[in-house]
Amino acid sequence: MFYNVKDSIVFFTIFMLAVKRHGIRVSGICLMYNHYHVDFETDNARIVGKFISEYCSKYSKAFNSRYGFSGKVFDRYGISNKRSDKERRTAYAYLYNNPVEWHLCLRAEDYQMNFLKYAVEDHPFSEKIISRNRSRGFRRAAEEASYLHSRKLPIMYKTIDRLMDGLRMKEKRQLADIIFKTYSMIDYDRAISRYGSFEKMTNAFSDNTGSEYDIVEEYDKSAGNDYRKMARYLADDRRHKSIGDLVKSPAEDRVSYLWELVTNCHVTVEHARRFLHINAETVPC
Repeated sequence: MFYNVKDSIVFFTIFMLAVKRHGIRVSGICLMYNHYHVDFETDNARIVGKFISEYCSKYSKAFNSRYGFSGKVFDRYGISNKRSDKERRTAYAYLYNNPVEWHLCLRAEDYQMNFLKYAVEDHPFSEKIISRNRSRGFRRAAEEASYLHSRKLPIMYKTIDRLMDGLRMKEKRQLADIIFKTYSMIDYDRAISRYGSFEKMTNAFSDNTGSEYDIVEEYDKSAGNDYRKMARYLADDRRHKSIGDLVKSPAEDRVSYLWELVTNCHVTVEHARRFLHINAETVPC
């Protein structure tokens, strides 16, 4: 459900505006290819269902429209209450280390989509572009992103396509950093206060990956790298602009592409099937 940075931008801006609207306090969020984790607090437990339903519904509609899918994007969610200080630290370690456990990075702060490094840096995943070297398109894009945030509007697919169109790769990466930093409602200090400093916290994450027993979660240590390899393969494939082009193709073409992914990316049939949203009945594993 997250193929690329544009998917993450759309979800993140929708999510953070829902956070603000419902008065939720978020201490951490991590977006993986096929799931996500979030640590949050609220004084009103009755709004939790409404809060989750709101951002999931908005993203699902946008995602399905973008790629030509139908049905649910999020099929279920689980909630676990963490009350003690130890439980909270364990939850933080588990959430932020998800990409480490999935072999997507060596340290939690090196993964962009858990947004951890934004606690201490403005543009941690892009090279800073000095003012005189910024293109007119980049300046307009950054200004519009700021304007949309001020109007409490999410950045949807048509908008992010238009904002990034014509930008250099360096500018696209910095625009993503700007958007994530601008829209973020993550209360980093809430997590950091339990460790003493950002450095102590990330070192603790490195020493302890954390655990989660209360929420049933499917775990497959090869899934992260498989999804990443397929996403990169698709991005480099000139025959298709996006996953949406594949979904709109005849069923036999999608099945053929599945076997192409399995062969060229060395991934499992199950991961390729899920990546392409192909029913298990069509391609049994």
